[in-house]
Amino acid sequence: MSKSLLICESPGKVKKLAEYAGNDYVVIPCYGHVRELSKSGQLGMGFSLNTQKKRVFCDYVSRHPNSQKVLNRLAQAIKNSSRVVLATDEDREVEFISWHLFDALNLKNLGVEVLRVTFTEITRKAVQSALDNPRQIDLNLVRAAMARSCLDKLVGFSLSPMLWKTGTGAKSAGRCQSAALHLLAERERKISNFKPQDYWLVRSHYVGGWVGKLVDNSHQEIQFSSQQEATNVVEITANILHQVVNLEKKEVSKFPPAPFTTSTLQQAAGDKLNLTTKTTMNVAQKLYESGLITYMRTDSCSLSEEFCVCVKAYLQQHDLQNIPEVVTQHRNNNSAQEGHEAIRPTHIGDTPERLSLSIEGKELQLYELIWNRSIASQCQPALIKQTLVKIAASDYNFILKGNRIVQLGYAKYWNNLTEEKTLSEFSVGQDLELENVRSSQHQTEPPKRFTEPSLVKTLEKTGVGRPSTYANIINTLLDRVYVTLAKKNLMVTELGLKVDELLSKVVPDVIDPGFTAQLEANLDEIAAGQLNWENWLIDWNSRVFQPALNKGNQVIERVVSEQLTEFTCPICDAKLEKHQYTKNRELKMMLRCSQSRHPDCQDVTYFQSNGLFWSPKFGELPGQKKPKLSGVKSKSTSKVSRSKRRKR
Repeated sequence: MSKSLLICESPGKVKKLAEYAGNDYVVIPCYGHVRELSKSGQLGMGFSLNTQKKRVFCDYVSRHPNSQKVLNRLAQAIKNSSRVVLATDEDREVEFISWHLFDALNLKNLGVEVLRVTFTEITRKAVQSALDNPRQIDLNLVRAAMARSCLDKLVGFSLSPMLWKTGTGAKSAGRCQSAALHLLAERERKISNFKPQDYWLVRSHYVGGWVGKLVDNSHQEIQFSSQQEATNVVEITANILHQVVNLEKKEVSKFPPAPFTTSTLQQAAGDKLNLTTKTTMNVAQKLYESGLITYMRTDSCSLSEEFCVCVKAYLQQHDLQNIPEVVTQHRNNNSAQEGHEAIRPTHIGDTPERLSLSIEGKELQLYELIWNRSIASQCQPALIKQTLVKIAASDYNFILKGNRIVQLGYAKYWNNLTEEKTLSEFSVGQDLELENVRSSQHQTEPPKRFTEPSLVKTLEKTGVGRPSTYANIINTLLDRVYVTLAKKNLMVTELGLKVDELLSKVVPDVIDPGFTAQLEANLDEIAAGQLNWENWLIDWNSRVFQPALNKGNQVIERVVSEQLTEFTCPICDAKLEKHQYTKNRELKMMLRCSQSRHPDCQDVTYFQSNGLFWSPKFGELPGQKKPKLSGVKSKSTSKVSRSKRRKR
């Protein structure tokens, strides 16, 4: 009896899948995407839009030479198989991989049974359950992935050549990367344009180390715009009675955080472990393939009923006091896919301490983060006793605040609480012994630059991209040198600012985060079977994108004309134009022929060095003014000076 062929993505899964599936299966990996859109057709996009027939025709080719070798190996294995099980992971893009395998291997016409299975954790039970409950390829997810790949190529392959014409040194533009760059650039401009404003605060200092804040009726600290105003209050309140007029005490519950989604895992790993989004996803992938955590690309914060029962059993054995009467329910966002789970350990009994014998380093750190967050989500709320002391000094009010943790609850595993001094020694009517009242000068601060975690949070909030793409978006911006990392902050480079400024002039709507978010929502509708992807893409292109490009090209023509210089090409006498490029992550300038696409002028390029332009082929550019080097003697002058000193 021939065996079934089970195809997964990663070679890291093969060993465990073979063990859990059993002897009736041969497991072979496809190493991810095996095909992609070709470089044929208009702008090399690999697809064409037929507006009359409302059809999109895609031309797919092997992604790289090894992909064809993989397909050949799979085709050979199919000859000895009774059925083919497509076991790639469970999300839109990976469903696309299964469809590509189905199409490229011509499985429809080979006469073998084809099944699609998915699981969100690599455990024996999950794999067996998936094999017992196969389904068909979800064509709605495939269509959404097709639409996404065509959309991204349409935007990127249309905008990037426009940028290249301008000589800014820009390497690419894209639907999500340019929207993310715009968010970063807008923040950078706010920081650059920020003008700090002085303000003064008034604080009262009491015996015992207590410090009161001067507040208004809503308990907001008062900020004075002039030093004189603050000084007047200090003079009044420094020599009068300060008396406790009110005590507010209450016990509040702080509920557990939700278990991790892809986005919140990236944020927490960045904040607590200093891991980049790319590193976080790579480490999580290893943990998933090792069978230690569930699938790490998810926007759901739901947990399976079975896992919740296991957590409760663990708490009953190890932390009985932390079992809540009612477990906190966490709400998914509207776009979260039903049936998906949050990122969690596959077995709650695999504590970080136990696994420290088999994994280490970043893998252990990230696993501990996931384990702690998962168990915390099922625990008691934390109880905090809050006290507010209101102090009157004539017509002015000062307050003291205190927090005391009564019950740690979930914070035993995920501590995000702060504790201040207790205020139990105060009572209404009590006169306080005043040490002094002082004013202090402060300045308003500019907005903070984005870090990777805070940018991920903003991308999620604004709807730019999806959790599985955040790491790629940030990585692309870094690779293009549009952004650099400086002490964990994402700082937009001069090139990045120029590219964003240009795109803001050329296609302002296309790079707006709200515009990109709407496209993501449309892709979700396609994935849900609510929208025809070909009609939508053709309509969007003709109604929205092409008019935007037409306007953009007019702007580009003006920008390009501004790049022309007074210098001429030594071959054809056409004007040389300014172009910027990056080398060693620095922005540099060069001049090249404005007709450089002509074969005779392709080598006409002058590079800038010490203020002058020169060409490896044509030498120094004639007609340029040599820069004055103030305070620096020429070589000839230096020689004369040395000879005079020798004669003396």
